[in-house]
Amino acid sequence: MNLIRRTTLRFQDGTSDKVYEVDIVEVSAGNELVNFRYGRSGKPLTEGSKTATPVDSAKAKKVADSLLVSKMNKGYQVLMGYDPVTGATIGASAAAQPEAAPRKGKKAQSRDQQILERLRKFAADDTITIDSYSLSRSVWKAGELRIPELVPALQALLANLPAKAKDDAMTYYSIAWAAGRSKDPAALPLLQQLQDKIPAHLYQFTSLHCGQAPENCLPEFDQTLDAVQAIEAIQAFDHYAAMSFNRLNKEDRAYIQHVLHWQGLTAAVEQALSQTVLADADQDFMQLRVNAASYATIQASKAAVPELEPAIMDVLRYHYNALLDKSRHTNAYNKRQQDVSAERLQQCYAILRSHDAYENIVNRIVPMLNVNHWFHGYQYAIAADIRSKYDAALTYHVRRLFQDRFADLRAEALQPKEQLLEHYSQHVVGLYALASIQPDKRALALTAIQHAPVNQSFTASFRKLYKMAEFLDDHAALAILNHRLETTPDEGRRQTWRDENPSFTKQSKQYLRRRTVRHLRNLGKFSPNDYLQLAREILVLADDASPIAQRTPKKQLIYFPALAGMNFILHRHSHLYEESYKGEWVLHENRSSEANQPEAFATLWAYAGQDLLYILRHCKAAMVNDFALRRLQPQTAFLQEQTQATWLELVVRPYENTALLALEHLRNNLQQTKVVFALLNAQFAAIRHHGLANLTPKHFAEHPDLLLNLLLSPHDDVQLFAKNYVYAMPNNHTLLPLLLARPEPALQALGIALIGKLSDAEKREYRVLLFNALTDENAELRRGARLAVLSVNDAEFQKDIFAHILPVLFKAEPVDGYSDDMLALVQAVAPIHAEIDQNLLWRLLTAKSKLAERAGALILPAHSASVFSIKQLAMLTKIPTLQVRAWAMAALQADPARVAEQFAEAVRILDNRWDDTRAQAIQLFSQFDADFWTSERVVAICDQVYHDVQQFGRELVLRGFQHGEGETYLLQLSQHPANNVQLFVSNFLQEYASGKPATILQLQGYFNTVLSQVNRGRLVKDRVIAFLFTESGKDEQVARMVASLFTEQSLSRVIADKARYIKTLFELQNRYGIQQTPVRVIAPAVRAF
Repeated sequence: MNLIRRTTLRFQDGTSDKVYEVDIVEVSAGNELVNFRYGRSGKPLTEGSKTATPVDSAKAKKVADSLLVSKMNKGYQVLMGYDPVTGATIGASAAAQPEAAPRKGKKAQSRDQQILERLRKFAADDTITIDSYSLSRSVWKAGELRIPELVPALQALLANLPAKAKDDAMTYYSIAWAAGRSKDPAALPLLQQLQDKIPAHLYQFTSLHCGQAPENCLPEFDQTLDAVQAIEAIQAFDHYAAMSFNRLNKEDRAYIQHVLHWQGLTAAVEQALSQTVLADADQDFMQLRVNAASYATIQASKAAVPELEPAIMDVLRYHYNALLDKSRHTNAYNKRQQDVSAERLQQCYAILRSHDAYENIVNRIVPMLNVNHWFHGYQYAIAADIRSKYDAALTYHVRRLFQDRFADLRAEALQPKEQLLEHYSQHVVGLYALASIQPDKRALALTAIQHAPVNQSFTASFRKLYKMAEFLDDHAALAILNHRLETTPDEGRRQTWRDENPSFTKQSKQYLRRRTVRHLRNLGKFSPNDYLQLAREILVLADDASPIAQRTPKKQLIYFPALAGMNFILHRHSHLYEESYKGEWVLHENRSSEANQPEAFATLWAYAGQDLLYILRHCKAAMVNDFALRRLQPQTAFLQEQTQATWLELVVRPYENTALLALEHLRNNLQQTKVVFALLNAQFAAIRHHGLANLTPKHFAEHPDLLLNLLLSPHDDVQLFAKNYVYAMPNNHTLLPLLLARPEPALQALGIALIGKLSDAEKREYRVLLFNALTDENAELRRGARLAVLSVNDAEFQKDIFAHILPVLFKAEPVDGYSDDMLALVQAVAPIHAEIDQNLLWRLLTAKSKLAERAGALILPAHSASVFSIKQLAMLTKIPTLQVRAWAMAALQADPARVAEQFAEAVRILDNRWDDTRAQAIQLFSQFDADFWTSERVVAICDQVYHDVQQFGRELVLRGFQHGEGETYLLQLSQHPANNVQLFVSNFLQEYASGKPATILQLQGYFNTVLSQVNRGRLVKDRVIAFLFTESGKDEQVARMVASLFTEQSLSRVIADKARYIKTLFELQNRYGIQQTPVRVIAPAVRAF
């Protein structure tokens, strides 16, 4: 279907405001329908059709004209489109936006006359209300509607102002506002009369727009002021102004000085306070400014005279108890009092006298005691100089001094705030006023408005800008200011209804949001063109990426609850969106049906092609883009009139539906160079495909930079196309200087790939470049260089490659995948592995760098095991890399004779944290003959720390034990800390240590270790205790050693052990007279009966 013609009629009379639209729509060639829509302005329209079936073109025009004439006879006027009476078309086309607002109709003229007549009545009658219309609101409405010939009425009104209005500031404000809106130079005398009765900024703006020269109405202000720096400075003031700093009175300050004096901190704290600046309030200022020793004293919170407070309280408690004892009915109280002895009382008196507190406490406080008063309350009556001696709250007192210092610093720092704030306000408001008459300052003023804060100290200047933007009908500035207030958090609710310095309270924010919506509604009713201008500016500021954008929980739909203006424009009649009682808009994602035209004043958008196009070009929200596209698509005549530049701009937009619309209008010119370039920059592959399909060698020949731009494209499909094109080019090596000179890694990688296609001799010419690319952090560059260098079949060249990458093998991995690329290079130069120096290989294998270790593992198989000593092979079995451990173990297993010969070094294999390697080592040693295992070698096995190795050692002992080796095993294995080895050693005690005092004395460390174990080793502990109990009776030296051991262990909590220790000590004391034991024999007392 294609829209052939549309005419919009409008009827206004009293409160009635209706719209009627008539469309001629082509269904097929020669077949057309006549459709109509009607309803209240700004409301969803009811649709119908005058032709049940398609008719020919002549019949359709006749039916449409007849319908239009019938409605015009009822008072409707042509708002836009074809006028059947005059035959003219209002507007550039059936879908184009009018250049200017339509002339006022009879209803509007009648309304203007009524308002003027009402103003005349206000001037004639001494009243401020006529027909329920107040004076100030009537004047405001007159200015809002820009009623012609308004200034004489305002002059007459001001000359005969009703008595009740003479003290009303709003009346004077409204008169000045309306006079300024008239832009009539005749209003200047009137404004001069009101200059002292209205705000200065209102007088400045109104006078400027009535023809007054800027130098006569604008104050001098610093146009060079850096607004951003001023904002930052004022915000810093606000930050410190919001802090709570408690001031000190004279008594508190004197008391704190006493506390610091007794603590010896006066000088340190005073020095810290003198160095303090206001910025310290945001930090740990005490630790920052107080020296370390004094800070430690403060944090310790100890009293200067800690014994004084208990002494004072005991004295007061003693005398208080004495009073209680004398009182009647105090028995219950007496039981709760603490007795203070006479000795303690005298001691307390002495303490009081030594610290000059006796007079104050005994002679002044004690006589004040009364049993009917709270006892602990008397401590606050003690003199401050005495209390300060036992006050330990140092942190609290010093913090109070800092708080008081910060209060002084803040008062000093805030002195220039008001002056700076006034300069900022004059600057931003004056600059905006100048910009309203000097277009060259427009951009600077908008920048200042975009950065203008809303809250704290800036609220007053913000409200001035907001109201003046509304006064000027400056839709771009008003939209920015509205967006700023809607996206700035408020400062809570107002505590008092009238504040001298208004702040950005919750009420203020809600009021301004409602004011924006009311302004939109009034513009829609009385000034449709202005409504469209403001609406489009508000819509383009919504951004899907902003923090205020929210998503629904199920469908993840993006919506903007806080943007009241945007939601009113788009969802005024929506079934899916609804405004809550809090003023936020809610999206009901479970609802499926939406209104046909949910936006406010839907009929105004039917011919707002330019505004809708502006929205499509600048919007940042998908919701806004979809709205503009939906309302623009039916306006086919307007779309056909757009230039190619418009579609080239839209085809690269980030919204696929808009880009596809642009593609349809560019389809007939896809071969043009600028069209191809635009398509290649599109955000969607389906559109870029058309650009790639229409690229020809001619394009590359005419535009030398085209290939580079395609290679640098952010889109993978475009990059791939460009790379394939480069690879397919004849003589593509001519691009090498150009590609390699570029700083972009992607282009350098392509150049490296082209080098890879050169001959080996030619590649050597790029040796330095290739080698540097091998170790570059860019993965694509490394891969390309690796392919290029490895294609050169030359051992010397491979040695150079390894020498170049060697330093990076010992460094940490800079980016993911880097190590794998380096290892791939090491693996690729396998033919030279055997020629790598053994010392270098050892450095690689034992380096702390995991990359170097893995590189060594790749090189190791090319070397013979014979070049490594048994010690080195044993060390290699401990390397984390499995490949190295397996190689080393295989080398040891292949040469058992060498292992046996150098057993002292080979035994290191068993001290290994890798289970698989230990198992292989045990298997290797298990193959040795029994004659090989001397006691020293078996002990070396048993002396390891791993359980499986110790088990292997014990098996060797049991398997090849010789009677004469028992004492050797006993003495050497007794030093092992493992429980199982200690238990194994206990098997040798009776056989090889019994009756041998020298051997027993050597085992003292073993005995002490066993007996000191807690909650473990019960069997070995019982064996040792029994053995020592027996042997202690055979030799005095052994007995003394046992006495020393048992004395240390006699504190054991194990009752059975403790009894045995005491029994042994008792017997040793009786037998050998050993007195250095805790056992004392107490003779029974002799009693006479």
